[in-house]
Amino acid sequence: MKTKSTIFHRKLMMKTASLIVLSIIICACSTNNKSLPSGIEIIPVEVDEVSQDVSLFLEKIEIVPLETNDSSLFHRCNKVLYDKRTDMFVIYTSDQIIYTFSGNGQYVANSKKMKGQGPEDYVMVLDINLNPYLKGIDLLNPYGTIYTYSPTFELLAKRKFKPEFPVDYLMALDTDNYIFTNPFMWTDQEVSFVNLRTQEAISANYEGTISENTMAHNCFYHIGEQFYFVPFGLNYYFYQINAKEKKLNPIMYLDFGDAEVEDDNLPGRASGKRQYTEVAQKGLERMMELYPEIYSCIGCNACTKACTQNLNVMQYIAYAQRGDFKKCAEESFDCIGCGICASRCPAGISHPMVGELARRLNGKYIAPKSEHVKNRVAEIKEGKFDDLIEQVMQKPIEEMQELYNNREIEK
Repeated sequence: MKTKSTIFHRKLMMKTASLIVLSIIICACSTNNKSLPSGIEIIPVEVDEVSQDVSLFLEKIEIVPLETNDSSLFHRCNKVLYDKRTDMFVIYTSDQIIYTFSGNGQYVANSKKMKGQGPEDYVMVLDINLNPYLKGIDLLNPYGTIYTYSPTFELLAKRKFKPEFPVDYLMALDTDNYIFTNPFMWTDQEVSFVNLRTQEAISANYEGTISENTMAHNCFYHIGEQFYFVPFGLNYYFYQINAKEKKLNPIMYLDFGDAEVEDDNLPGRASGKRQYTEVAQKGLERMMELYPEIYSCIGCNACTKACTQNLNVMQYIAYAQRGDFKKCAEESFDCIGCGICASRCPAGISHPMVGELARRLNGKYIAPKSEHVKNRVAEIKEGKFDDLIEQVMQKPIEEMQELYNNREIEK
């Protein structure tokens, strides 16, 4: 049942110059012996005495009812942006449609007419962000195309670059310069600075990511004249972006004391840039092309809990994200394709289809080839077994069952 769309818009205006304390409730003090860069601000966090006073980090909360009509209804919102300059909401949904609303909730437009194969259309988008320099909305294709549309979805610019790896989040630093992140299965703890005019690309590393699972949908922030980066996943650092020098400068560290998670032997921990064969890269590109929504997994585990086969569904999606199609194929092998997992997924992932694609990729590129199967297929094509098949088809069902149950099985 569709009800009137309502967005809970949180205008997170900081009372101090420190940006990102917005997501943490800071209380008492603790100590940490970790060696940290000089000049970094250490924020002590007491997990046992969390304050419930939201006025510490929220100036106000507004509830904005959105206009409801045939063009404005949407399902599964992935990202919400608010442009204070134009007093406008921009909403990005799981089906890669963007909606714009005025600050009081009045419907403006949607991007459905621009999703297609035309010269001004977009095909696949993993992220959106506001572009104050072109006064529009940036849409990011992971293979190196940025579409910039007006709030009513007239194309303002279409620019391309050649990323070393696919990219999944973006922010404009000026008219020509951007910063991007890469999906974890390609490279860890690394962002890319790209000049679209000169095509120059510079990579910058950051530290501290212990686990890649996240429920966030934004990592870049532009506040005042400054740019900030908050790494996805479990990471205790906050960074200021030095757009001129193309660097990330750590400015804050969250000190959880004894409650800090250690990264030793932690599954899914960041481990540096991964190396891929050409075949594996083709498989990852195919997976991203057909099922880009797997990279929106929030780690809620609803899929695993719903599985009628008791499969670890979230785990095989994680294998697919990292390009480990052999493990994904093994973990998803007993899937019966009922789709209950997909019906529970807030990210809109089609888990059975992802598993099936992984099994096909594994069979085509990874699993060792079986010579006797190859030879048998050739014999069948030559018609060697046509008479035998015809004889079997004439037998009573009971005799066919007997033949099947007592057949020779090669091990």
